[in-house]
Amino acid sequence: CNRFIEIENIYDEPETTPARGKAEAPKPGRLAPEDARKLFLEAMEKLEQEGEWYSLGRIGQQIQADKPDFDTRSYGKKKLSDLVTEIKIFETKPGPGNQLLVRRID
Repeated sequence: CNRFIEIENIYDEPETTPARGKAEAPKPGRLAPEDARKLFLEAMEKLEQEGEWYSLGRIGQQIQADKPDFDTRSYGKKKLSDLVTEIKIFETKPGPGNQLLVRRID
């Protein structure tokens, strides 16, 4: 088995929208999106890349290879693209085809 999913991530919890102007706090037992920063940086380091823009799909594959229990829902996000946009040191843009490109901006 190469993939592990926490049971807490299987069940959908009703979403609540935060009050206007307030940041959404992570739910109890959930990690803050910023906690995934190190995973993204390590994955980007391991990918042999010429330019500064990385394919989000390749980053996700590398994170999954390094940490088989990685799940965006542990960070309160449904998709990897939602998670990376919450981490303030990354910028995203549409790439060729239907892919999203990511680069570090700090």
